[in-house]
Amino acid sequence: MSLRHKYALNGECFFENARFHMEMNNFPEIPIGRVGGRDGWVLRMRRKNRTCYRPYIFTSVRVPRFEGRLYFNILKNDGSSVFTVEKQWCLSVDDGLSGMVVEVEEWLNEENGYLTNGGIRIEYGFQIDFYQFTNGTWKFNYHDPPFGSLQTSNMITFHTRSKNVVSSFYCQKQLLTFHSSYFKTNKNLEIELESSYNLYFRKFLSVCHRILRNVYWRTSKFFLIIAQEYKLPNVVRLVDQTMQRDSSARKMFFSSVINTRHCLSDWLKRRESSKKLAEELKDRDLEKCQERR
Repeated sequence: MSLRHKYALNGECFFENARFHMEMNNFPEIPIGRVGGRDGWVLRMRRKNRTCYRPYIFTSVRVPRFEGRLYFNILKNDGSSVFTVEKQWCLSVDDGLSGMVVEVEEWLNEENGYLTNGGIRIEYGFQIDFYQFTNGTWKFNYHDPPFGSLQTSNMITFHTRSKNVVSSFYCQKQLLTFHSSYFKTNKNLEIELESSYNLYFRKFLSVCHRILRNVYWRTSKFFLIIAQEYKLPNVVRLVDQTMQRDSSARKMFFSSVINTRHCLSDWLKRRESSKKLAEELKDRDLEKCQERR
């Protein structure tokens, strides 16, 4: 199996009439699909220094800097490989996602066997692992299968449906099995989520991966419910600790629903008197709250 199959976006392109396109410098752009949640990626042969050409991947869509992987391989007319390139570092579309630079004469020399029926066959693979934003933060790319995960059965895929549209989130299995034995298995997992999870699930995965450290009240309810459903005690503790900074009565209300005991005890310590406690709880239906548990 070709190395390109380890990459989330991979395939093979054929540029016919290579001699003509090199003379005219007008190689076509071949669409190759979607990666990293961005559309519009294309592959073409790009000229450099007037006498050289190289394979090149780019998009006109705005893309942050990212850490990723790139693979190019030229297939000769006998099926063997030449000019194989593998890169893994912090990349940018502006920096150029390119393969080996080769002289035009070398491309066209029939004895080299680089042309197949007058054209160039190129294997490519492309992977975005993390995005780096202008404020310096990093975010996992959950839109694509992790590098090599299909070959190693090391992936969990979460699917959500909303208005007949299926959204998928991918992550490496060991990053969740570190928190919970719920996900331990010898094969790739496919998990269907409720449609209501779609809005915040990517942020939830960032919490699990310890990238998102600030958890807000609006999302904490969702994070705690899903963490308890999938037996992720470390995530429950993280959200619990964050909620300790909230001194409002909603902490008490939510603690009784989700059973975050640190948050509950901390909230009770902050009450100055039993009278004040009673005043804050009189509008809370605790019996109904218990029924929801």
